Amino acid sequence: MAVSAALSVGMRLLQSLIAKPQQESFGGQLSRDPGSQLTLPRAADAKNIVFGKSRVQGNIVFWGTSDNKRILNLIVEWAGHEIDGYEELYFGDEVVRLDGAGGAYDKWQGYVFYQDFLGTEDQPAAGGLMQQMPSKWTSAHRGAGVAYSYIALHRNPGLFTQGLPNMWRVVRGKKLYDLRTGTTAFSDNAALAVAAWLNDAKYGRGISYDDMDLDALEASANVCDETVPLKEGGTEKRFTANGVLSSDTPFVDNLEKLLSASVGKAMFIGGKWTIKAAAWEEPQFPSFTLADFRDTFSVQFFQPKADSFNAIKGTFKNPAKLSQKDDFPAVTSAAYEAEDGGGREFKDVALDFTATASMCQRLARIDMRKARQPITFTAPMKPKGLRSVPGDVERFTIAELGWVDKPFEVTAVRHVMGFGPGGDEGQGMGVIGVDLDLRETAESIYAWNPALDESVLDPAPNTTLPGLYDVLPPASLAVLEELYETRAIGVKARAVLSWGASPDGFVREYQPLWRLQDETEWRRLPRVTGLSTTIDDIAPGSWVFGVAACNRVTESEPLVVYRDIRGLLAPPDSPQNVTGVVLGNAVLFDWDPTPDLDVRIGGAMVVRHDPALSGASWETATPVGKPFTGNSAGGALPCATGTYLFRWRDSSGQYSTGTASWPIEQGNADGWSVLDTLAEDPSFGGTKTNCAVSGGNLVLDAGEASGAYRFGPVDLTATTNVRVTGRIAGQVVNTSDLWDSTELCDSEESWDEVVSGNEVTARLWVRKTDDDPAGSPVWGEWTPFLVAEFAARGLEFELRFAAADTDYGLEVSELDVVVEAKT
Repeated sequence: MAVSAALSVGMRLLQSLIAKPQQESFGGQLSRDPGSQLTLPRAADAKNIVFGKSRVQGNIVFWGTSDNKRILNLIVEWAGHEIDGYEELYFGDEVVRLDGAGGAYDKWQGYVFYQDFLGTEDQPAAGGLMQQMPSKWTSAHRGAGVAYSYIALHRNPGLFTQGLPNMWRVVRGKKLYDLRTGTTAFSDNAALAVAAWLNDAKYGRGISYDDMDLDALEASANVCDETVPLKEGGTEKRFTANGVLSSDTPFVDNLEKLLSASVGKAMFIGGKWTIKAAAWEEPQFPSFTLADFRDTFSVQFFQPKADSFNAIKGTFKNPAKLSQKDDFPAVTSAAYEAEDGGGREFKDVALDFTATASMCQRLARIDMRKARQPITFTAPMKPKGLRSVPGDVERFTIAELGWVDKPFEVTAVRHVMGFGPGGDEGQGMGVIGVDLDLRETAESIYAWNPALDESVLDPAPNTTLPGLYDVLPPASLAVLEELYETRAIGVKARAVLSWGASPDGFVREYQPLWRLQDETEWRRLPRVTGLSTTIDDIAPGSWVFGVAACNRVTESEPLVVYRDIRGLLAPPDSPQNVTGVVLGNAVLFDWDPTPDLDVRIGGAMVVRHDPALSGASWETATPVGKPFTGNSAGGALPCATGTYLFRWRDSSGQYSTGTASWPIEQGNADGWSVLDTLAEDPSFGGTKTNCAVSGGNLVLDAGEASGAYRFGPVDLTATTNVRVTGRIAGQVVNTSDLWDSTELCDSEESWDEVVSGNEVTARLWVRKTDDDPAGSPVWGEWTPFLVAEFAARGLEFELRFAAADTDYGLEVSELDVVVEAKT
């Protein structure tokens, strides 16, 4: 009895040690595309991890200016590890041709310079940046283990009109260890990429290659490198991995992305990691029979309806479209649809590490064929089952089920301890049993016949009458922007979508869609039966508009158009057909009404005057009179020699970029004679408030939003009818840096600003008195003027500045007032 009890305790201890072997399994099928149900923000310090060759968006980790703000110096990080090399550089979607020697060709020549660093641990610091900004960048700033570029942009308003561009680079990524050659070099082998991710001590798990099943890894690497034929001729490797991981994505999620490139599996079995690419493996042992079972079992012949599908569609990062997501041809099967009663049930997948449409179809077809082998069961095996490990293929011959050498894939193994019929008190100890989880498989799952299995990606599909599930999209899509008036709020913007009818005879209505370019989930309008719709109250931004054609069952892939909506941010159109007629001391102007709704409602016509008859500009002119209403078509202003300039201003304060002008030369032929001229420049000896003289110019003090310069008075000795005419010449200047910052900066504000002339205004004002201005006069109210007539003895003048932004100032180079009397 004591011996039996001891044996019982020993057996239970043994069971606790081996009944649950360490097993983990990842991959084996394509994950469904999660769409945009959950969008997680990318961490600010997240690193790109690049496998194979991929187009990568750069992360600007430093910027600063040099050479008196003429050069913007950037450190752009591409990957958080050593890479093999660089190829094309993109500013947005435009390629920048590099000369291989630190410069660029074409329009970028002389304005774009670069130095590339591959991310080695011993790489030097960027010498160009050390030279430009020695106090900010030293030899200690090496970026060890980070692949980056130093890019210097030389100021050119014509090249960088939208500010700092988004930067992309085609990168040849991680060097992979290949156990077949014993070398570490660039490769896009999908199996080697999985092994490298497990081995990566910085971002992965740091698993040694000694802790991997090297025989299985070598076999899988060979499978990936096999060449397969293509439908249009030529060949390609069976499986490759080309894409970008993020260090802030969970390890297992990144592992699943890499495994998707080969419908592969990574299994931790008995202390070793086993990596397998999708390929048929011949069983190594004779078939199991009922004699090998220790107990009864049941078989599941069907999979749950929720998990079933008979077609696969999805997206991949298409290198031919700048690595943007593109649809690969859907994988379908008429036989599977017939088995399912005639309907088509799609599984949506995202193959972010697959670079060709043909390879996507190969992966999808394997996944779909696997799913069509639904038989599963758990086999309670005798000790003979100990030969099996997950991933093996075992054959079963069971006449009662009609199985003769039928293959099943082992998906899990569980060791079970048992006793003979006598149990703990019996005469003999029981045997060790094994439970095998099994799924039906077949060699044909992995077959590839390009003539039958591949559809060529067609950029212009045929427009013959489609099947019910192959809905043809609309023929065209156009998006226009317009403004409209509301009673309560005023002017708003809307997008007007119009499209051509789908050639599909089954289409009944259309689904309009729209989203911001950085969003992944479509916004939907109600379906319409016509060929147009509107999206009211749309915010300014970079939008994607789409429309899908819909039949009774499903809808097509959307036809899309990318469009920037400016809304109320769009500047007004330029004034048209401005003319003027002099009538005495006034000018009567006419112009065409504006077509812009946000000018007609809440806007204005703004007029400025420049004393120059030629070469006049908006930036050097000064306001004259009050602005006319936005719905006006003309108005009268005082007459003065020089050029009148006209711009529309909308309700948000934006001016038209174009300027209309009308020059007028007004002499003294109308019977006026000069009594006095006050020429203030260049000394400007009057009374100054928040302004000063610099270099012969009158300028606002730094940081001041307003100022005034008072001069005079003029003593006419007696009350006299006079005409006064003012003249101002100057220019608006940006007193701040041309570049935003010389420090580390995360923002991307405009760093190449052009002065518009609308930032600062200066107007002349006059006040009069009938008293002796040298005594204790009583002055009247201040009145703005360009040309005005008064009856007065004394006159005093003031130039007033007003800046909308303290980063701007006005340099007045000429200022005079002419006083004339009627002869």
